[in-house]
Amino acid sequence: MYGRVVGIIANQTMHNAGASGPEECEKATNFICLCDSFNIPLVHLSDIPGFLVGRPAERRKIPLKIMMWMEALALATVPKITVIVRKAYGMAISNMCGPNCGADFISSLTTGDISFMSPEAAANVAFKRRIDEADDPVAEREKLIREMEYGNLPWDAASTGWLDDVLDPCDTRKWVIECLEIMHERKNGFISDKKLQLWPTGF
Repeated sequence: MYGRVVGIIANQTMHNAGASGPEECEKATNFICLCDSFNIPLVHLSDIPGFLVGRPAERRKIPLKIMMWMEALALATVPKITVIVRKAYGMAISNMCGPNCGADFISSLTTGDISFMSPEAAANVAFKRRIDEADDPVAEREKLIREMEYGNLPWDAASTGWLDDVLDPCDTRKWVIECLEIMHERKNGFISDKKLQLWPTGF
């Protein structure tokens, strides 16, 4: 981007709606280690509804692989820039370099959808009694879903400092380039501490 090499981690929503399984976790972890070892800044484009769960995923050690991904992300010392494109649900946003995993800059497009889970599921979890006691449970549930969808927009997150900016989608590239320029000056040309070059044998 703008003549600089960057590593991009993005969710493929055409496959499992963008949810990450064991293979995706391993791929992300390995890519973070590669970029950090060769001084390549990381750009995350997040559209993740969560992780694939269930017996097959647990047999392939999905909880361990999620944590390994987070650890690699936390130890990486190259610049980390995150753009929430659409969904950012629950713990999954942490693995896509959310504010609690060392993002140097984090923003959301105006299409961002930030919540602990999807509004359809969250309405059932957070407002079950209210829905059950309503005169028209179906209409009440739809009303709550619409309210939660509005609350999931990025404006509240930006007002509380959780986001650095809310972007018009057409400004995404410009914003990322500006962040890279700032970090290039701050981080001595993106030079990493190379904590991950011996992953995982160095720990």
